[in-house]
Amino acid sequence: MTAADALSRIAAAKAQVARVRTLLAGSEPRRGQRLPLAERVADAIAALSGPSPAVTRRRVALVAAADRLTRLVDATFLD
Repeated sequence: MTAADALSRIAAAKAQVARVRTLLAGSEPRRGQRLPLAERVADAIAALSGPSPAVTRRRVALVAAADRLTRLVDATFLD
């Protein structure tokens, strides 16, 4: 892997972290911001319940973004 490839993968991971944080914004208490990102996501998903289509869309988007981040980190940095 070249340095450029590594920088590109790091940038992709950072962008995905930013996406997850954006989806978390407003759905977690201030104290939750000190928790690890995975725990913050789990708490937010648990809190996003209800029959509203908007809540369902947000929960699905958060689950998808968190899953993509996990897969990206695993494939890029742990394999």
